[in-house]
Amino acid sequence: MNTAISENKLYSNLDKVINVGIADIKYASSPNSLRTNLGSCVALILFDKVQKIGGLVHIMLPKSYKPEAKIGKCADTAVPEIINTMINKKGSSKINLVAKIFGGAKMLANTANDIGLQNVEEVTKLVREHRIKISAIKTGGTKGYVVQLDTSTGAVMCRIFGHDIEYF
Repeated sequence: MNTAISENKLYSNLDKVINVGIADIKYASSPNSLRTNLGSCVALILFDKVQKIGGLVHIMLPKSYKPEAKIGKCADTAVPEIINTMINKKGSSKINLVAKIFGGAKMLANTANDIGLQNVEEVTKLVREHRIKISAIKTGGTKGYVVQLDTSTGAVMCRIFGHDIEYF
């Protein structure tokens, strides 16, 4: 699902980089960007291509089993929250939203439980249930990710540690 994007159009006019921590949900509008680092966690990025507004949630776990202090910690609470906020508080129309999903690496090779894969599957399922178009997915592997959304263009820079930068 990688879309060819001219590298020289990316990140040229960014005003501020907003870092998104574990279990955080943050929003930004052009000319700002949202950035996070991932391992087995998953970043769900929503972008409104008309209003040039983006949201990024850094999801740790697929499902919540008790009330969590942070709504962004688990996919089953974080995905509906970011979608509802983009539509009801940021004024986005669902037809203008695109989703991009990154991360979900298997960081511990000797474990039977692949939490990264479970995170990817749950996030993808929930985004599809909400009928949001997924325009890019870059997940899996055994190394961490850095992802950054440029709200001016909707492009996401993705770098898996030890690999070249890709743009989606």
